[in-house]
Amino acid sequence: MCLWCHIGIRAVIQTIMKIRPNSDVKYICQYVLSELKHKLPSRYTYHDVRHTMDVIETASHYAEVYQLDQKERGLLTIAAVCHDYGYLVSPENHEMTSADMASMIMAAYQYQDRDIRKVREMIMATSLNVQPSNLLQAIMSDSDLDYLGRKDYFEVSNRLRKEMANMGSSMDDAEWLDLQIRFFENHSYHTIYAQKNRQPLKEKHLEALKVRKEQLTPVLH
Repeated sequence: MCLWCHIGIRAVIQTIMKIRPNSDVKYICQYVLSELKHKLPSRYTYHDVRHTMDVIETASHYAEVYQLDQKERGLLTIAAVCHDYGYLVSPENHEMTSADMASMIMAAYQYQDRDIRKVREMIMATSLNVQPSNLLQAIMSDSDLDYLGRKDYFEVSNRLRKEMANMGSSMDDAEWLDLQIRFFENHSYHTIYAQKNRQPLKEKHLEALKVRKEQLTPVLH
């Protein structure tokens, strides 16, 4: 793992400590991040430690915006660090696998069943076509795709395209643009914060993608 990622993990742990000092959350996050760092195959250039850290930090910001209490922040943080944990097993049904793995870890730390269930539901809320049913789930879902409405969208999406190619799903430019345009058009943010602060730039990105597609059309014909 690169030095940047090592420093990044330390920074995220410091953020976590601000959320719930001296709590089990710190140790769960340290364990999961270490697992991802050392065991996640290099073919995952998008669903990697960098993405997990980004989601943790983004979820922490949303927690501040919505003034979540300490317990909610802790559960949200566990969901964030574990939401792609299942990629250590397989990308298929990884949300369910991630939820199962998070449940086992939380049970080992003697979390109550209702708290484990909340974390499971937050992780499952990151599945495509799942509608969040409460604020915590909405925050988790929006944190996972926060980058769609940020300045680094194109950089992050290139990592996703590379990962898909690594997994045997290479696309030419037209196919990739079509995929992204469809995804943007079918995606909606759930929190008011994301709708106000991410949707505007997301819409600009969508227009840019359509322009790129139009510019390809004469070449294709």
